[in-house]
Amino acid sequence: MHTFVQEPHRESLDFKTVEQIAVALRAHMEEPAIAASIRAANSPGRSSAGIQAVLLPFLRAQGFADESKGLFAGYHTSAVRPDYFRRVGTSGILLEVERGKTTINNMDFLDF
Repeated sequence: MHTFVQEPHRESLDFKTVEQIAVALRAHMEEPAIAASIRAANSPGRSSAGIQAVLLPFLRAQGFADESKGLFAGYHTSAVRPDYFRRVGTSGILLEVERGKTTINNMDFLDF
């Protein structure tokens, strides 16, 4: 796990909240039963929906909403729809779950 933060924000409540959620998500994904479920869902020919199903209970408990629409209504790319979103202060966390296309055919660039 790598954290990138601009120095003026390092001590902000928003950043600390985001960092706590990231650490908790990583720990959750490393739990043996969750890791085994992710491995089972991460096989050729399957979609990322299987991995999303494994993570969704945890993410909902952390305050994430899935398939949030309208978050970018005021922007040129108004149809952007992250897999999960959680408001933090005046900003928020966008979370995307990818299963394999990310490295196989550069789908990560489409997400950005």
